[in-house]
Amino acid sequence: MKLDNRKNTFQIWLRKFLTTIALTLLVITFGFTDYFKSPVFGIDKLWYLLALLVLYVGLIVYNILLKPNFVYFTDNGDKIILRYYPTRIFNRKKNSIEIPKQSFFSWEVEKFFFGRGEVLYLHGKYKSGIAKYPGVSLSAVSRLDREKIKASLNLHAKKKFDYTRN
Repeated sequence: MKLDNRKNTFQIWLRKFLTTIALTLLVITFGFTDYFKSPVFGIDKLWYLLALLVLYVGLIVYNILLKPNFVYFTDNGDKIILRYYPTRIFNRKKNSIEIPKQSFFSWEVEKFFFGRGEVLYLHGKYKSGIAKYPGVSLSAVSRLDREKIKASLNLHAKKKFDYTRN
């Protein structure tokens, strides 16, 4: 099975781009037109600009806290492969986790940010013990694809995880 969230990742980038353009146009409208020279509804244009700025910074912080990643998952062949990278604009770091199916031991999911996001941890069993791989945020992966990934991991895991209660 192969899965990736290319469509969701593109939508996140497009949403960021359109939000930035909309904010820029509103700042130009509020800041440089004569319409807002005198207070509108008793509110000065400075307060409108500050409200827009706070809203924009809030959206940026929300997106940062969700930690959206592009995720590619496959369990075809003799390895479980999970490739991921953050959806930040200036990101160059791409990560890959490749675990042979005979070494794959278990997995777990931790929820974060008030249950809005999930971090997936994979565990491999080796001679020196059980290795816990770095967590991968699945917040940008659709709910259906998350369930498919979890079902596939449960199929290959030596220690099963009850993902239906999460």
